[in-house]
Amino acid sequence: MKEKVNIGVDLGGSHVSVGVVNDNGEIIEQFEKDFTMKEKENLIEVAIRIYFRNSK
Repeated sequence: MKEKVNIGVDLGGSHVSVGVVNDNGEIIEQFEKDFTMKEKENLIEVAIRIYFRNSK
C-alpha cells in the first residue's frame, strides 16, 4: 500500500516552497524555487513535476 501524503505550498512574491508531509507529520521532501510568472500560473502542475523528478 502506498503511503498517504499531504502537500503544502507557500506562495511568496517570486519564491515558492513546497513540502510533502506524511500522516505522522514527518517532512518527506522539501523544495524551494524562485518561479517565473508563467510557472506560477501553472503551480500545481509544476509542484507535481518537481516532486516526481526529485523522488526518483
